[in-house]
Amino acid sequence: MKLAVIADMHHFSRTLGDSGRAFELRSGSDQKCLAETGDIIDATFDMLGSSDVDAVLIAGDLTNDGETASHEEMVEKIALLSKSKPVYVITSTHDWCNDANPRAYRGDSIIHDVPTVDRTALYGMYKPFTGKEPLSEITTSLGFTSALYELGDGVRLLAVCDDKNGEGKAGYPPELLEWIQSCAADAKRDGERIIMMQHHLLMPGISPLINGGQCIGDREQMRDALARAGIEYIFVGHSHMQRVTNYTADDGSSITQINVGSLTGHPGAINIFTIDRYSAELEVHSVPDFTFNGKTRSALYLKEHSLALLEKVFWAGVRDKKEFFDRLSALGIRAPEQLEKAYPVIRRACSLIMTSNVGRLRFLQPFVQDKEAYAQAVYQLAGEPLFYYVGAIFLNLFDGTRTVFEPGSPPHTVVTQLAKIPGRLGVGAELAGEIEKIAEKLI
Repeated sequence: MKLAVIADMHHFSRTLGDSGRAFELRSGSDQKCLAETGDIIDATFDMLGSSDVDAVLIAGDLTNDGETASHEEMVEKIALLSKSKPVYVITSTHDWCNDANPRAYRGDSIIHDVPTVDRTALYGMYKPFTGKEPLSEITTSLGFTSALYELGDGVRLLAVCDDKNGEGKAGYPPELLEWIQSCAADAKRDGERIIMMQHHLLMPGISPLINGGQCIGDREQMRDALARAGIEYIFVGHSHMQRVTNYTADDGSSITQINVGSLTGHPGAINIFTIDRYSAELEVHSVPDFTFNGKTRSALYLKEHSLALLEKVFWAGVRDKKEFFDRLSALGIRAPEQLEKAYPVIRRACSLIMTSNVGRLRFLQPFVQDKEAYAQAVYQLAGEPLFYYVGAIFLNLFDGTRTVFEPGSPPHTVVTQLAKIPGRLGVGAELAGEIEKIAEKLI
């Protein structure tokens, strides 16, 4: 089986408004594109429809916020793709607007009275595109439906809706976990492999400090339960970060989490997963060229969009306090009183990043561990804009398929030495060690 796996398309119907101050603030404060989603999806579906993949898997958050207009357009797009390929879909929180805050944009105004699709209608809305009936399905007492499919060639797919575990978090209520384990046992009995697709993370892809809140509840217990059940691979979305994480339990069973990056935000990830009874292989591609407002764009457009987001936030931090906090709010980051009190420090930090070269980082030399290596690295990079390196690390947060800075290179030395400062300043050993691990993963 050759499968294309995508996630977090967040399709936004342009009928909801794609111009004006309110929309610019929203779209300019998001890692993914917004007005461009329809064109990116159309180009991707056209490419996949004529490719040699056997099926397309979509791991949740099909729409921006569950708007009826966005769902109606999304259904049309998937229906067209399903004429060429079976499409297996799970939905998630953005598809039923779990924060009860759907939005349309008119000039300076945000309109919240936007029709949305009820979550109980989603499973039936997207089920027809597989071209086959599930081997098994379950609707939990919480009203969420999951299904088991025979993909072919000895491979089965668990398409799991993990939006609620009954304890206030994403995950599996007891009856869903029992069903997953039963499906896995049946596959093992029948000599078939079983893979799984859900929306929320099973394991923190980078660090609990960054991804912990994006995981299901009781993640370590559930990770062990799935590995021991025989789930070899699990595809997830949600974080918009392309990452592969491996785990081996005490009994030797293992599970690999493939966190699929957002299709409509950098790096525009399309995961091509080839699996048979004995092996599996993953390739990660970027979205094909697409046409937006009459101009042909490439995956580079998504990269530039993400960098522009970062620039706008930092420049606002330098120039305009209200604009800065407006952009944080648009990003979903609230501005508590403590953060506002810290604005003078924030402003200086933003100014350092946006107006300085790496040479300005000499002032941190007394705090690093290897002062000589750090000094030499800073000297070699002295004339380089600091924002270039901050931007490179930010982009790699979402694209874990590449090495940004080679080990031993000046940028690598600077970042790793800076990451050791918290430990040298007395931060707890566990936290300091985690910060160093994060730095290594992001460079």
